[in-house]
Amino acid sequence: MARGAESTTEAEVFHREAQAFLEVGLSFRFGREAPARLGLSLEAAAEGIVTVANANMARALRLVSVQKGHDIRRFVLVAYGGAGPIHAGRLAGMLGIPRVIVPAHSSVFSAFGCLASEVRYDRVQTLRAPLTPEGLRGVGAALGALAEVVVGELAKDGYRPDDISVARGLDLRYIGQKYEIGVPVDDGALDSEGLRARFSERHRMLYHYTTEEPVECINIRVVAALPAGEVPLPKWPRGGGAPTRRGQHRAYFRETGWMELPVYHRPALGAGQTICGPALAVDAWSTVLAYPGQHLRVDPSGNLWIEAEA
Repeated sequence: MARGAESTTEAEVFHREAQAFLEVGLSFRFGREAPARLGLSLEAAAEGIVTVANANMARALRLVSVQKGHDIRRFVLVAYGGAGPIHAGRLAGMLGIPRVIVPAHSSVFSAFGCLASEVRYDRVQTLRAPLTPEGLRGVGAALGALAEVVVGELAKDGYRPDDISVARGLDLRYIGQKYEIGVPVDDGALDSEGLRARFSERHRMLYHYTTEEPVECINIRVVAALPAGEVPLPKWPRGGGAPTRRGQHRAYFRETGWMELPVYHRPALGAGQTICGPALAVDAWSTVLAYPGQHLRVDPSGNLWIEAEA
């Protein structure tokens, strides 16, 4: 943890009053010197630090969604790690995302993903050619050669070629454009008109316009993969009655001011149980926060959903 009053972690701790609870046994102290120098109260300073951190994370989420032509309001936000579920509820409210899912054992979710994901090899090769029937003749041959290389890498690892799926694609752009767009390629001969139609559709979705300018290929791509098998998830035991509080802590929210924030032990929550926010659900490795106007819901797999109140 960074030492000093200006760190996001210390601001979170002060802002949520989430210190020294459950088995963790840690204590933190939010410094008072910096806010005083700025003429701010501790609440205003902590709120400002967390707001700036959330704004940076919201900008990153927009970069991979809105700026790629996707309506972020149609998606579910996945929050994992130790601190991600603290910020996720606020980020969802800022971006208009209706629901957040916090996986069971969220602090090791990345490791789980490595174990459950497909085995694959990706190869990219620079190959510049105009998107014309003549220009694509060499592109098709190069894609075939690259596919043989990638499939061969999986075969060397002991996998049967019949079990391997191959996906091909081209990075296309208008001639002179700075950024290219990935376009999938069907098996068989390359069709310049069909590829241009796919490129135009994707370009319109991203940038809301197309032109009649010539298009060129910049890179060829091949992915060889083995389909990932379904990973069975254990069923979470159902809960009976209202969830039991583990404790409470004073917390500050801009919507409510200071309040007593109920704390729940996440492993003790049963499937089907719902907790009205604001509330904390904690375990030894992670903290999940439902903000004012939200609730927590436990699904049959033990995932926690942060959802806006109707």
